[in-house]
Amino acid sequence: MVPPRRVPPVALTCKMSWFLWLSRVRRRRAKNQNTRARKRNTRAAAAVTLEEIRALPPSATRPSYPRVLLQGARSIKEAQPWNCVMCGYVNELTPHLLYNLPAFQCTGCGADPREGDTDFGFSFADLDFNNVCPIGHVKQQKPGECIANALVSSVEINNRIMMTILEQPPIKKGPILDIEDLNFKYKKKWREEGKPEMKDYNGHSFLTMIRVFQTDGVKEMVVTHEDTTKLHKISDWDWINGDDFVAISSALADGYPLVFGFLVGEKVAYLEPGEIYMPPPEDSVSDDGERKPERHFAVLVGAHQEKKVKFFYFLNCWDEEFCKRSNNEGDGIRGGVGAISADGLCFGPVQIFRFNERKTQEVQQQ
Repeated sequence: MVPPRRVPPVALTCKMSWFLWLSRVRRRRAKNQNTRARKRNTRAAAAVTLEEIRALPPSATRPSYPRVLLQGARSIKEAQPWNCVMCGYVNELTPHLLYNLPAFQCTGCGADPREGDTDFGFSFADLDFNNVCPIGHVKQQKPGECIANALVSSVEINNRIMMTILEQPPIKKGPILDIEDLNFKYKKKWREEGKPEMKDYNGHSFLTMIRVFQTDGVKEMVVTHEDTTKLHKISDWDWINGDDFVAISSALADGYPLVFGFLVGEKVAYLEPGEIYMPPPEDSVSDDGERKPERHFAVLVGAHQEKKVKFFYFLNCWDEEFCKRSNNEGDGIRGGVGAISADGLCFGPVQIFRFNERKTQEVQQQ
């Protein structure tokens, strides 16, 4: 069957008029195609790649990202503007990458807010931006590997945030880094640095693992990337004062997962959603008098303040069965995130920087 031919308007029935009409149609189509091509080229030229951002001069200040991010599902407790009772100034929210925080002092006169004015609460597990949850998955550590798992989790979360900023959404649970590769390179670097052999990991082990990420990089698992040689590196890191609740909350609101250590007792394994874990004193012993608290590493992924109560949310590496909050498939992060008192930190927290950020501003030569 031959498809019916398009009949031109009556005014174009002559041969020359038909030719002119067809020429105009072709020119119009070519113009539209050229316009679409120019738009594609413009978008490609405007795109900012991860390598290009890493090549930018390092900055000690909070970076200005090239994308306006869309904040989706919101927090546990939204922050609100508040009026100063001393000067009447209206203190608006302080914008951050993932979550906007309240002003913790009056911008107009420096007065402290009333109790409850600066209440807020957020967790990476309950946030999304550009339809991406910062947490891809919850790890299940092997005995004695909490430091490696916490550090790898923080790098993975940073990568998900960087890729989303660059409009390159990560896969649902990725990336997943190879912890065995990190442990192998850590032991090699530990020997190269001439340190005595140790059976257990400690804070010095953590610093050596960071140097592995800075110099050698850690491979990505083949389950999330066809190229098994793909390495993940970090540019720099820094300490945050563990007693500075505002500084820690601000870093978290900007999407930085923070590695920290805390003492674990018998009760932490039974922590339930809505409970706040209070670590035992360092000199305490178990009820049977045989065990002392051990140091455990995890990742801070949120903060909460309600009147005088301050605490953080942390991502553990004991699978989603830890502090499980949902049994339903498709609920995102169904467990693995608990809450800890703000004064329960005994190591860190440590901020792993993104892109080409540095903790010290380098002087640029003119």
